[in-house]
Amino acid sequence: MIVKEHTKEQAEEIIDPYVNKLRECVLEAWERWRASDHARHLHWKTVMGNAMCNYFLEVSTHAFYPMSARVRVETKPPYIGMFVESALYLRFKKGKRSLKTSNVLTKSAKAFHDKSMQIDALEGMTRLELVYVPSRDLLDIERIMLVCKDKGRISWTIDLLARAEPEQTVIEFKPPTPAAPTSTAAKRVIKKKGGVADERKQHSAGKDS
Repeated sequence: MIVKEHTKEQAEEIIDPYVNKLRECVLEAWERWRASDHARHLHWKTVMGNAMCNYFLEVSTHAFYPMSARVRVETKPPYIGMFVESALYLRFKKGKRSLKTSNVLTKSAKAFHDKSMQIDALEGMTRLELVYVPSRDLLDIERIMLVCKDKGRISWTIDLLARAEPEQTVIEFKPPTPAAPTSTAAKRVIKKKGGVADERKQHSAGKDS
């Protein structure tokens, strides 16, 4: 039996409103990992993967709480991941540049990526991996991808860094500065003021006489 799933185009439409926040959650989880004692003293891949997953789930739980009816972290034993619009279920994974991830080949791990197998707890959901790819020096994240797999083969991907909208820059409005009067106009004003003053002096002198 082939499990009916969303197409790449449908998944893009579903995930688009949440791309920026997902990206922010991954990057915040990475910053927490980098600041941890584990990251300072060792770079064991299994330790990084487990710690990053825990950080991401914690950060995402708080970040998406106001919209938890649509996006939320939830456990569906034996899986723990993120529901998106009751349509996508994402598992957070560390990946290589090839986007292959390291999974212990348990029965449940095999079933997650086998499109011929139905998982009752995830019925009607498209099962995806949210994959982050660290740089070789482990100082940064190079890629954040949604990956659809079927029995170890990558069917399609969505690049979340490429789809993330740039932050809007707020430009402070400054009213234009009035131009200084030209020399000709200034002379007219000065002359006029001087003329009025002279007339007043002459009028006053006439009264005194």
